[in-house]
Amino acid sequence: MDRTAKAVRIIEENLEELRTIPEIAREVGLNANKLQQCFREILGKTVNGFIMEKRLATARSLLSNTDYTLSTITSIIGYHSQSYFSKKFRETYGELPSEFRKNKGLKRFPKNNSDGTEKPR
Repeated sequence: MDRTAKAVRIIEENLEELRTIPEIAREVGLNANKLQQCFREILGKTVNGFIMEKRLATARSLLSNTDYTLSTITSIIGYHSQSYFSKKFRETYGELPSEFRKNKGLKRFPKNNSDGTEKPR
């Protein structure tokens, strides 16, 4: 496996507790500068840019497909601050995570029917 692909796999599999870029570089047999160069040449972005893209894409998927709280999602994607996560999400997608979920994510149906089945709004 090529070193950049191996670094990508490490990042994707460890978003919650991601190591530093120098540690990832060492694990794939490169120094940090060479890893950055490879990412720019092959992926067209920095390692940090790639990490942020993956974190936000994962968050978007979790917002759409789970009922995890924003706090839980923040932790899963490796951010320590929910407000920072919300800021980055809004900068990238043009709306807050809560707005995304409300507008495009889970459609929640209250159980209002007398027979206990879910009733769409």
